[in-house]
Amino acid sequence: MRRVILVLLLFFFLQVSLEATIFETTTEISKKSIAKAMGLSLLLPGLGEYYLGDIKTAFNFFAVEAGIWTTTSYFYARGKWLEEDYKGFAVSYASINPNGKSDNFFEKLCFYLTRDQYNFETLLMTENKSLLFPETDDYYWQWQSEEYMNEYHRMWTKSKTAYRDARIMLAIAGVNRFISVIDILRIRFFSGWGERFTIILVPQNLNNTSLGLGVRMNF
Repeated sequence: MRRVILVLLLFFFLQVSLEATIFETTTEISKKSIAKAMGLSLLLPGLGEYYLGDIKTAFNFFAVEAGIWTTTSYFYARGKWLEEDYKGFAVSYASINPNGKSDNFFEKLCFYLTRDQYNFETLLMTENKSLLFPETDDYYWQWQSEEYMNEYHRMWTKSKTAYRDARIMLAIAGVNRFISVIDILRIRFFSGWGERFTIILVPQNLNNTSLGLGVRMNF
């Protein structure tokens, strides 16, 4: 379900056909700085296109960028909310003290019923005492049952997945800037092909939420 939602969001925001419709003549475009246009596109995809006069493509890029950051914010907020949720769950059912704990501490809670179990098995397998948690009340935990531990594991995984999806969207934001810079070259050197040259960023696979860049030529 999470992947379906992600793909639908990406499809809604990213299946924007970046069609090349040029509103200025080749002579007018050639008078403008291509370096400035590319710099503007790196700052905000579409801004370089707007500078060169390709208003339609510019607003397509603006729409994609808005969708990317909206989706990123959603996934980050979801990850944060779920993080607070699983920490509170561990306080209630494993008697932990969450203050000042590392991500490693919260990860180990997914797999060991008690701190003593973790320390014993880790020392047995690695003989590395530096990996052990201090035997103090501050690092104590004991799950009331294995079912509670498994439920915590599910909550922790959902939070980490949401954060991962937010990072994926940030990577897509970088891809969007790259495409916008390439599009500046299209406008500058292929401005006469306005209705024939199309760049498309669309989801490719519903199973792994992959994206693809398509270039279409119409004859």
